[in-house]
Amino acid sequence: MNLVNQSEKPLESADVRVDLYQNYRFRRATVTVRLQPVLDPGDSRPVLLDADLAGAAAGPAMRCTATRAAYGDGTVDSDAGGS
Repeated sequence: MNLVNQSEKPLESADVRVDLYQNYRFRRATVTVRLQPVLDPGDSRPVLLDADLAGAAAGPAMRCTATRAAYGDGTVDSDAGGS
């Protein structure tokens, strides 16, 4: 997944909701992406999501949505939006 910082602040971490699909079943997982170094405004970076989905459908990701963003200045946006 390629993570893009569309904010005006350096991004330190993000919670990402991932919808996975396999064998006609969907599974939703939420993972936290920690960025070291921080991701500057306007920059993008490929990230690898590692989620524990034991016993569930874990096929290709159909949708990824940021649900929370934490910035280097200590502020948090709990309605990050983007996909």
